[in-house]
Amino acid sequence: MFSALGLYPTLPGVGGFVVGSPVFPAATVHLAGGKVLQVNAAAASDDAPFVQGRSVNQVSAESLWFAWSSIAGGGELDFDLGTSPGTWGAAPGNAPPSFSQ
Repeated sequence: MFSALGLYPTLPGVGGFVVGSPVFPAATVHLAGGKVLQVNAAAASDDAPFVQGRSVNQVSAESLWFAWSSIAGGGELDFDLGTSPGTWGAAPGNAPPSFSQ
């Protein structure tokens, strides 16, 4: 289900998610304590799998991952999707944390 929402919990010990491509144009996730996370990807479709941008609570970021703490209290996660690869998130500094060090 995480992957279908455009999230992938691949950062054990860090408490974060790697950005993926949502398959739904919109989804509502009910969190503990009555909090709600709204996930929006208006262009979601089989022919638009490429993330062109994302924002959490209307704050855009180039990073290919984000911390759980940024959505733990609920809010809005927006994805811009496209039909071809772009340059979003391509800089080396946008990569998720690595355990190789």
